Amino acid sequence: MIQIKKNKKGLFYVSYGAENGEILAHSEEFSTKQSAWKNIIALYKLYPQSVEPLYVYVKDMTVKKPQVYLYNLTSKTKLKR
Repeated sequence: MIQIKKNKKGLFYVSYGAENGEILAHSEEFSTKQSAWKNIIALYKLYPQSVEPLYVYVKDMTVKKPQVYLYNLTSKTKLKR
């Protein structure tokens, strides 16, 4: 699952994980959460459209009660799950 997290310095980053829970990669640090969302879109633009999913699940870990969103990469909208 993709997770947006906040480090001790107050900067945001994106953690990309496999279905088995293993962390595959982390993004660079961002000063805003919006930049972290843009990083998710940018990563998926690297893949050919034939394998690019229209929706991805993103867990926002930066709030007291983590929220899971279904994020539409085409329209850039998010729905709470």
